[in-house]
Amino acid sequence: MTTDRNRICDIDINAYVDGELDAARACEVERHLSQRPNDAARVMEDLAGRSALRLIAGKARPFTPRAERRAGGTRLSLAAVIAFAGLSVMTLVLPNAGGQSVASPPSYLDDAMMSHRITLMRARMASQPEAPNLDVHDLMRETGIRVPRLPAGWRVLDAQLFPSEYGPALQMLVHTEDKGVLSIFAVRGASTAPTEPSAERMDGRSIAYWRKGDLSYALIGDGTPEEIDRIADHLEDGGLEQADAAIRPPAHRVTALPVLPDASARRANAPA
Repeated sequence: MTTDRNRICDIDINAYVDGELDAARACEVERHLSQRPNDAARVMEDLAGRSALRLIAGKARPFTPRAERRAGGTRLSLAAVIAFAGLSVMTLVLPNAGGQSVASPPSYLDDAMMSHRITLMRARMASQPEAPNLDVHDLMRETGIRVPRLPAGWRVLDAQLFPSEYGPALQMLVHTEDKGVLSIFAVRGASTAPTEPSAERMDGRSIAYWRKGDLSYALIGDGTPEEIDRIADHLEDGGLEQADAAIRPPAHRVTALPVLPDASARRANAPA
């Protein structure tokens, strides 16, 4: 399990580039980058860009032995990461036996699955009322997150903000007329997700993921990966809600009770 201490963020990567981490933390950053070829390449590009700017400005400070050892160690370690990442790219991107390209899933999927499980847990608890109202303008103003435009007949059962690797993330539980209950996860942050939805099986459920600019999305459901992928394609093609939109619950309250029958008894027996 990944702990908060072991989770790598941009601050850690910047500190690694500047040579400010101890050996143990630097090793964790290198392991993190070795599993993310695109991130490792961006770090190497950042190092090269900084060096070029110093040369152009003529302000490259002379290296002390300590600084030289530190910078040299960082570059050698990162070079090793890049070499390993290159092998990872060959493994992950070369066509597989079926002729399909295999890409590494983005890291935010763990957050998406966790928030999905918590949302279903909330639906089973009488003491945790759903929050089906969603003001898209408020959401955009506070988080920068834009919501996919929901197809006709879809109804929001619950909408909550959760913490994630990239900052605040939106988790929506929605009821559909013919596809059951689905979760939509949205977070603002550059990720390695493809621009067109891709789906796979994860933790016993199907999850499709994609990105639109600096926004990343996931769709979770109980259907097959192919079914969830088709639904995600439809969502992606539908565009995003406008800033002045408001997603409201239906006039008659739709809940997850048909899918989560144990919640019915809990709510019926709950004190007023």
